Amino acid sequence: MQSLVYFSLAIRNISRRKLWTALTVSGIAIGIAAIVSLISIGESMQVEVTKYVKETINADFYITSSSLSEFPIALMDTIKKLPEIESVEPQLFWIIPEARARGYALAVYGVEPRENRKLGLLKIVKGRDLSPGDAFGIVLASHYAGKIHMNVDVGDKVRLSTPAGEKEFSVIGICDDMNNVGHSGYILLSTAQELSGKKDKISIILVRLRDPEKIDQVISHLQRALGNKVTIHTAKETIASATSIITALEYFVIIIASISIIVAGFLIINTMIMSVTQRLHEIAIMKAIGGSNFQILRMFLIETIIIGVLGSLAGLFLAAFFLQVVQFIVPRLLDFMIPISIPLRVIGYSVGIGLALALTFGLYPAWRASRVRPLEIIRPSYEIPFKSKIFELFYHVLLKLIYPSKLLIAKIAPIASRNLSRRKLRTALTTLGIAISIGTVVALWAAGQGLQTYITGQIKGMIGADFIVIEGGFTGEIPISISEAIRKMPNIENVSPVFRRPIFLSNALVLLSGVEPDTFRAVGGKVDILKGRFLEKTDEYAIVLSKALAERTLNADIGDKVKIDTPAGTKEFVVVGISTEAMFAPPGSELKGTVWIPLTTAQKIFDKESKATAIFVKVEDLTKINVTVEKVKLVLGKKADIVTVGQILQTAAMAVQTFWAFFIGIAALAIVIAGLSIENTMTMSVSERTREIGILKAVGAKNWQVMKIFLQECLLLGILSGVVGIILGIVGAEELNAFLSKEISATLNVIITWKLILGSFFFAVLLTLIFGIHPAWKAARLKPVEALRYG
Repeated sequence: MQSLVYFSLAIRNISRRKLWTALTVSGIAIGIAAIVSLISIGESMQVEVTKYVKETINADFYITSSSLSEFPIALMDTIKKLPEIESVEPQLFWIIPEARARGYALAVYGVEPRENRKLGLLKIVKGRDLSPGDAFGIVLASHYAGKIHMNVDVGDKVRLSTPAGEKEFSVIGICDDMNNVGHSGYILLSTAQELSGKKDKISIILVRLRDPEKIDQVISHLQRALGNKVTIHTAKETIASATSIITALEYFVIIIASISIIVAGFLIINTMIMSVTQRLHEIAIMKAIGGSNFQILRMFLIETIIIGVLGSLAGLFLAAFFLQVVQFIVPRLLDFMIPISIPLRVIGYSVGIGLALALTFGLYPAWRASRVRPLEIIRPSYEIPFKSKIFELFYHVLLKLIYPSKLLIAKIAPIASRNLSRRKLRTALTTLGIAISIGTVVALWAAGQGLQTYITGQIKGMIGADFIVIEGGFTGEIPISISEAIRKMPNIENVSPVFRRPIFLSNALVLLSGVEPDTFRAVGGKVDILKGRFLEKTDEYAIVLSKALAERTLNADIGDKVKIDTPAGTKEFVVVGISTEAMFAPPGSELKGTVWIPLTTAQKIFDKESKATAIFVKVEDLTKINVTVEKVKLVLGKKADIVTVGQILQTAAMAVQTFWAFFIGIAALAIVIAGLSIENTMTMSVSERTREIGILKAVGAKNWQVMKIFLQECLLLGILSGVVGIILGIVGAEELNAFLSKEISATLNVIITWKLILGSFFFAVLLTLIFGIHPAWKAARLKPVEALRYG
């Protein structure tokens, strides 16, 4: 019964201060909505990835070449001999180059006919599956057939480029494309092998066991039987690898979003402190009639808990609305959609976060309220004693350094300066809330610029050339003779063919780059050597390792020998140099670095004599590069595609900017909450100084003069917050920079410019002024008679 009394008192007190309550609840709701939305999106992505892998692979494990190229189909004979094997299915994987012109990559799978297939089953939604007689039949994913290929239907013809020339396929079926996450087509394996010139070759083997419990035993046996020619992946490993990247990203984003929760906490503590300050008479009366400290504490904690629960519920509704908007907009922008729902446990998390937030940040004001002595309320302008060690330290160390009275503007705005200095705790809390949000954005911006500069530098260092010629067909390779044809053209300074393949090196996936040392340097290719030397023309089985690979993966030094599994067998290379990290490997990426070997050696071990995967070209006059590119295209025709380094840099910069803008957008939520905190703080200030405003207006103060006083307070808050925020941002940027450098095994530099510093400072000032206008306007509109009657 007594609890109901305290609950009703809490409801009444909250409802009496509707604006304060609404602002505080809104701050909590925004923070909760950010966390709930991000967790829901992350978990939905993990569910869909797991579903996609299971339904696409539909096997216990799958086998690929260790060099990630094709391998002989004859390997299947060894696998089929094991009694534990139930089903084996080969596939050949392609990328249709013409699809790139539409901005999409069409993945083509060569598969067995339906009669021979028990794995990799297609979910046919229209038409039928492939049969043995469908030599030029194709099954298209529904999204590709409908939206990308202009509503192709069953029975229609589609023309696709192949190494054997342009071929016409008949659409015999439309299959489910797993929520549009891929654009794929399926043809007969025999047709795929014939058209690609890869007879008796396959890209992947799907395997299902009679008893899945024996998977480790079977894999161990196959690894001994097949040696290092292949790599075996289990479905669980594939799912774990994919979801680990999503989880890592999700954690990082949630940490950033948690800043909003912290700022919302400052909003709670500020609101409750003001509530206690305004209700000192009520507290004194309760104590005079026998109320205990515990009862006072409980009353204020109940109010805080109610605010926390309201904020959680509002945050859930806000998150649900946001997720509905995402599911409406994303398919129209990106042509794919992942169903998103809020898990039940996340709903529990949100309520728990709201309660924890309310109790954590509401405990101190409630405790101070319970410690108030009735006699103390006779003090004018009484505020909760400033005895918190944390805020006292903040005040003495920070506010004493940049105290309003020390600023020039304080001489111009003495009333505003005095009012802020009278309410040190409130000033400290509001300043810290704004500063944390501004500092977070500064740190992310500075680290993002550093990351973009690093990636740009890496691309320029790896390539160096002005444009690149790449294959224009299925094979991924171009004749090296093309380089000689380009070399003879006008405005060409130098040409360097390169052969690149991803390989496994001591279980680490790396990019192997075969180059001609002289021509590679001539086109501007740069590899920073930390120890030893770069490749020379006379080298054969020499290798340059990146520092991370040499130290962390191989524990190798100059003169040591490393073994690489290649299609030609295991080859031994001598380490002649150790370089800085020669590529950008994002956190969670499987690609761990780059190794460099001579071009002729790369061609030999992959049995690709006179072949290259790209040709780097440097021009004499960069101003004529567009004309030169067009001439090269005219000579090569459809044999190859051309991309300029400027286009690569632009694409990379756009990707980083988009990726990092997402993080900054999440961090910006804290700024919105900080703005609500400013409005709440200034609204409280207007409320407690109503009589003072009445006196000012009674002695002749104009509306604009009253408004000016409060806006000057906002201005001082903005200056304080801007300075503190920039300091926090610089420190945070350095820490974030150290974290990113460690994750990608590279050295990044934080880029903090005067433009960023000044922009952040003026933004902090503008933020406080914008959110302070409404309270200042309300103060200016007060009528003297009503204001003097207040309290």
